[in-house]
Amino acid sequence: MKSEIGQVPFGPRPVDQSASSGPLGFWRFEKRAKRSARELIVIVAVVVPVIASFTAAGYAGKHDRVLQTRLSYGSTAPAVARLTAHRTTLIGSARAGTYRLIIEPNDGLSPIYRFISSARRSLEMTMYELNDPHADTLLAADAERGVDVRVILDRHYEQSANQPAFAYLTHHRVHVRWAPSSYDLTHQKSIVVDNKEALILTMNLTRQYYSSSRDVGVFDSNLADVRAIADVFNHDFAGDRSSPEPSGADLVWSPGADARLVRLIDSARHRLFVEDEEMSEYTIVDALCAAARRGVNVEVVMTRQSSWYSNFNKLVRAGVHLRTYAPSARIYIHAKLIDVDPGYRDGQVDIGSQNFSWASLEYNRELGIILRSAAIEKEVAKVVAHDFAGGRPWTA
Repeated sequence: MKSEIGQVPFGPRPVDQSASSGPLGFWRFEKRAKRSARELIVIVAVVVPVIASFTAAGYAGKHDRVLQTRLSYGSTAPAVARLTAHRTTLIGSARAGTYRLIIEPNDGLSPIYRFISSARRSLEMTMYELNDPHADTLLAADAERGVDVRVILDRHYEQSANQPAFAYLTHHRVHVRWAPSSYDLTHQKSIVVDNKEALILTMNLTRQYYSSSRDVGVFDSNLADVRAIADVFNHDFAGDRSSPEPSGADLVWSPGADARLVRLIDSARHRLFVEDEEMSEYTIVDALCAAARRGVNVEVVMTRQSSWYSNFNKLVRAGVHLRTYAPSARIYIHAKLIDVDPGYRDGQVDIGSQNFSWASLEYNRELGIILRSAAIEKEVAKVVAHDFAGGRPWTA
């Protein structure tokens, strides 16, 4: 599904500013008819058994979905391989929760817009950059019908970009706060609806990049996770410097994410698929190199920036398979994901806002989630494989 926002001119885009002016941080730029009776009989013969099988499997609920992955952005580079359209049920249950995946720009913003509009009692959003008038309108509509809507926006790097949304939402009875100064910046991208389900994103709600940015998101209805995200939101919204130790067994919080992600990479035994926007943190680079040296098939896809070239060379010399896209390519790798051993029993995948920089991992407010879901791991692996096929091999 194409993004309903429409196409934007392709060209170099600013990268996410999760690196900061704090210790070891640095600036980055954010700124990605009719059928015959025979045909009807065939449809009935095919669809009815499928519906029955879904019902037997417990496929229910308005948010449970079948993801149809279709590339809508066309050829992104001379060697791009188109991903064959496929349908895969993406319901991965772990503990008490259900996780659902969205892939951008394939799915468009409709799943996110529907989620915002589904709120009946409360909605909490933390967003690094909010520059989407339609999303603003939906949040205002929620508030108009009595939903308690609260929003945190970053002001340390993105105050000017976020100011129009801040003003509009405030005027429409949405409770908006600037992110607390406790962190170098608030780079988290999440939405909680009715304290029942959360959406954890790698993307900002910035409409100019919807049609060109590779991103992913996870709907999480694990109540322990939802409560943890809501609890941290409450403290950040209040500007409480004594924010509680973030919880949620599946969640990866920054500050403090570096060691957790290194352990995740270290757990790989067979395959390791990675996409990220930055590659500056040496602990991550060293862990990827170590994985390749112990025989893991490590594949990394990024949009190339000169800041990462030395680490690109280090990765390739260690045996990592690295492919990159030019900043002017029609697809921009903005996703932040680590897919460990997809297809194997111990497989797991990390999806979130953390970039591979010290500032992002240890100084910013960030949020990710590590899942054990064979279906989601498989889908993420397909996305990386597609992007890898279209990238240019990096040679040291």
